[in-house]
Amino acid sequence: MDNENKSDSTDIIFRREIDLLGHYREFITKEGLTKEEVIREFKKILDHYESLLKNTKKITKIGDVSQNKLLKVKEKIENLNEQLMTSEKNIKELNSILMSYIMETDK
Repeated sequence: MDNENKSDSTDIIFRREIDLLGHYREFITKEGLTKEEVIREFKKILDHYESLLKNTKKITKIGDVSQNKLLKVKEKIENLNEQLMTSEKNIKELNSILMSYIMETDK
């Protein structure tokens, strides 16, 4: 996936946040805003921020759980790889012994 496609997928994922950011950037450029309008919009920002923070915490927790699962699987693979290497060594030793035995019995 090239950078352009990554950017597009990120824009899709964060579409709501991008739209809200645009809305609030536009809002602060308005002239003649009342204190009540500013407070109302600020409360909306806080609500959106709280929602974003909750989602971030969920995503982080999911990422942590996934990472722990991957680490456990990696450890299992490493253990199995060690067992495989030991088995391969044992097979080579057995093969060497058998070859020696065959050579001795052929004489």
